[in-house]
Amino acid sequence: MNGFISLNQLAYGQPTIEERMAIDHGTQFEKYVKVFENDPYPENVSAEAKEEVYEVVSKIEKLVNEEWRKRCFFIDKQLGKYLSGYAQKAGMRQFKSIFEQVNDLYLNSLIYRIKYHYNRIRPNPLAYYLNMSLTSANTRTGHSPSYPSGHTLQAHFFSKLISDVMDVPWSDDATREVAASRMSLGIHFKSDNDFAVKISEYLTQTEEYQILVENIRNELNV
Repeated sequence: MNGFISLNQLAYGQPTIEERMAIDHGTQFEKYVKVFENDPYPENVSAEAKEEVYEVVSKIEKLVNEEWRKRCFFIDKQLGKYLSGYAQKAGMRQFKSIFEQVNDLYLNSLIYRIKYHYNRIRPNPLAYYLNMSLTSANTRTGHSPSYPSGHTLQAHFFSKLISDVMDVPWSDDATREVAASRMSLGIHFKSDNDFAVKISEYLTQTEEYQILVENIRNELNV
């Protein structure tokens, strides 16, 4: 038996007990999960993957800016609080509970299922196997497969949700900043962020999403 594996076979690993529980909890978007299971990331040995590693390295260099570094770690550790700032500007109340409930019922299971379907290795270990130098940050999150970015998916989804519930113009500012922060911390590739946005764009066009918007509007009496 050959004990060696190819670079393309490198994977992140297996779910933790807590992640498995989240997966088994299910999602209101259940019937759409398989829609996202045939959109693979660039192969580890491809020129595109190597270019993605270089791009992550260039983003990490921006952490020398203290204000940006603090912003990145704030987003990493307190995404809900970060997004609540956008909710407050839109006049949305009770965002903390909405954030928790929507993640629990709609997003957590879906995100983990897609992540472990692809099981993509993170930038730091891939760079190691490609003999490239990449030093990622010590983060609170980012300890699951890389593809897609859960933070970026949530940033896009919740910013759209806030906009649709409160009937205010949508901006991609939160999505872009969160996506950039994940790369600056060295824990996501650009394609992780792109796939996250693609998933959220699809989900926010579904009937289940429209029902969610109406339910929250009724709950908040807006």
